[in-house]
Amino acid sequence: MVERELIPQPPPRRARAIVRSLLVAALAVAPAASFEATHAALPNFVEVSPGIFRSGQPTPEGLRAVRKRGVRTVIVLREEMPEDERQEAARLGLQLVHVPMDGTHMPSIEEVDKALDVIRDSSKQPVLVHCRHGEDRTGAVIAAYRVVVNGWDPAAAEREARELRFNLGNLKEFLVRFQEHERRR
Repeated sequence: MVERELIPQPPPRRARAIVRSLLVAALAVAPAASFEATHAALPNFVEVSPGIFRSGQPTPEGLRAVRKRGVRTVIVLREEMPEDERQEAARLGLQLVHVPMDGTHMPSIEEVDKALDVIRDSSKQPVLVHCRHGEDRTGAVIAAYRVVVNGWDPAAAEREARELRFNLGNLKEFLVRFQEHERRR
């Protein structure tokens, strides 16, 4: 019997198709895994409009992620400013603006005014607005932004806030009062 040298053959079509599918799946999962890591570092992160972002309390990794997105200013709505946030923001060159709000009741018109003054200042943008969970205080400020800057109807702004888990009282009533306040300004 004559021995023949084995010549490598290309993999069958099916094997190539499987490998191709696995590569495509791996490429699709990589951004999702990256998003999950960012999501954990920036809970309830949403781009409200170009240059305006909202979230819950960012981790130091979350602050690095928003800095990479160009954020210059972070508006902290929590009553206390977390020390690790202060340190990481300083290291990254982020400006922190503290507008303390009680998380157990609707913020005052004056408190929301202070936050909106910073948001509307183009020299401070891009801006991240956050509280602990990114729901109530952040929701009230962003809903007011939607009404007075984006021209939204208070009911539409309230709906969006509720979709993002806002749960502090009558937001629509507050937004109507805030809208009147802005008109008199």
